[in-house]
Amino acid sequence: MTSRRAMMPQQHRKQSQYGQWGTHQARGEQPTHPKDWQTPFPLPYNTANFVLKHQHDKDTQNLGLWLERFVTWRDQDDRGRDTSLSRTRKADRRESPMLKPTRDGLVEWQGEADLRAGLRKRWGYMLSTYAHLEHFSTFPEWRFVVGLGGANVLETSMTLHRLYGLPIIPGSALKGLARAYAEMVLGKAPDDPEVVAVFGKPPGSTPLETGEIIFFDAIPITSPKFKLDVMTPHFQKYYQGSSDPPADWQDPNPIHFLTVEKTQFLFAVAARREAGKDYVGQAKTWLEKGLAELGIGAKTAAGYGYFEEVR
Repeated sequence: MTSRRAMMPQQHRKQSQYGQWGTHQARGEQPTHPKDWQTPFPLPYNTANFVLKHQHDKDTQNLGLWLERFVTWRDQDDRGRDTSLSRTRKADRRESPMLKPTRDGLVEWQGEADLRAGLRKRWGYMLSTYAHLEHFSTFPEWRFVVGLGGANVLETSMTLHRLYGLPIIPGSALKGLARAYAEMVLGKAPDDPEVVAVFGKPPGSTPLETGEIIFFDAIPITSPKFKLDVMTPHFQKYYQGSSDPPADWQDPNPIHFLTVEKTQFLFAVAARREAGKDYVGQAKTWLEKGLAELGIGAKTAAGYGYFEEVR
């Protein structure tokens, strides 16, 4: 009987080695990968062929898919050294037809106007169901990143819309920021009637009470501008709980991460019901002040996350 491999076209026989990836793993063996393998993704034969066939298509516009699913991968470099997902060689990224799965490629991604328009349209329809609401737009003063510590194969992450793949700021984070401004800056107590009316009773209260104000996810209304940044922890073992004290001879550990800059975002708050209409304006003010004075997201102590004050 003629084997399936013998029936394959000659140019596909090397590619089928990735189809054996799961078999190698089941046997406890390490699969081999030819240097001229055309895709850096560990995929079965049929899936790899599909990716190769559509690698130049622009149908995949979701940044989240590129960031979380199309990450380039190699188990070792040309010298046989282990390579992690976040340290794939730049040469491989240039050779790969899909630049956007890598951080460098993501910086070049500007998004599609129809995606932003679609997200804003749905966002507007949702807000139109509320009788009492306030909204405003503003720009980050420099850069910001929300969701930096989220689970991701690249070690660092960013919060993106599940369907559209655009960067967003979750309403839960904005609600927490507005509350932090009211309590930390204005000195209001957690059980202050105005705080309770906007945010609800603090955890542990009996009975629990939901706040009257809804904080919606903030969305971009201009093309997202991404910037690659780096943080360099110098005493990694010490920060991880090692008993070794920090010292000058320890090697720094550069960690790259994506940020957003020069992108206008739209924010909104609304009354959950008629009883909360008098608190909408106050919630909006606390949110505006919090964005300008406290910042949102990671690394605010280093200047990230601050937005221009709304005049």
